[in-house]
Amino acid sequence: QGDILRRAVREGRIEAFLQPIVNVQTGGVMAYEVLGRIRDGDSVVPAEEFAEVAEDLGLAQELDREVFRRGLAHYALIVKSQPEIKLFFNLFPSSFKDIEWVRGIPELVRSSGVPCECVVLEITEREALPNLTQVGLVIEELRANNISVALDDFGSGFSSFMYLKYLAIDYVKIEGSFIRQIVADERDRIMVEHINSMAHQFGLKTVAEFVEDEVTAKIIAEIGVDYAQGYYYGHPALPK
Repeated sequence: QGDILRRAVREGRIEAFLQPIVNVQTGGVMAYEVLGRIRDGDSVVPAEEFAEVAEDLGLAQELDREVFRRGLAHYALIVKSQPEIKLFFNLFPSSFKDIEWVRGIPELVRSSGVPCECVVLEITEREALPNLTQVGLVIEELRANNISVALDDFGSGFSSFMYLKYLAIDYVKIEGSFIRQIVADERDRIMVEHINSMAHQFGLKTVAEFVEDEVTAKIIAEIGVDYAQGYYYGHPALPK
């Protein structure tokens, strides 16, 4: 896998697919999550399948940089028909540890001709936990440059709620395992209701992940979740 990854980076076979994030009430697309893909002949492999290898080989940042570059390049294609559109980007944990690189993101965005207010950076507890104070300062710096921040996989760890107190974020992305079972399991619905309610009380917007059918979409609309993504709304794809 290491050789495949090195070769893909060298040969420019890293691509940025886009998955729509929609307004739950209107069904309109408000953003796209930018997802790294590695093209291997006729097949396309999700970058997360290479995540551990990329981290081990020290290629994570190179992958992130390439996905960022290609994702930002898509903006010009999309903005003509969707002027209010935002792009959500994930970073590998090791990229986020390189504080100087993260601090350079606003300049990277501006130099590609994309307004910083159109970019949302997703972080997970895994990135935030080891150094909460430093992460908090970097987030404040990003937000001072008009880049928004989303806490991804919210609810996956016991510390989730603590981050609402200590980190100045804009979006909470609700852990997909709660959404996947929400139709069948009343406990998941209760969890999502509480996460959504607390996020709203903190003045944050919520995003439900892994919405894969109409019944699930209906439930999260009833709960009052702001935005959603998943196969029900659209698969990751290159922009047309």
